[in-house]
Amino acid sequence: MIDRMHGKESLGTAVVTGASAGIGKIYADRLADRGYDLLLVARRGDRLNQLADKLTRLRGLEAFRGTHPLQINGLG
Repeated sequence: MIDRMHGKESLGTAVVTGASAGIGKIYADRLADRGYDLLLVARRGDRLNQLADKLTRLRGLEAFRGTHPLQINGLG
């Protein structure tokens, strides 16, 4: 995958559960810093969408998101 903002190749896609807060949010941020695209999963859709939008905007990566029950938006 290509990072469209920086023209770099992605390291792959990482799945982060509990991504809307706490350690899951920290992991998502650090994985994005390292160049991974993300599949973010959490119960709180509003917080999840804020994080995904921020990471996409600031880092130019793909941040797919899903809430429980798992419903992935942005694929296909």
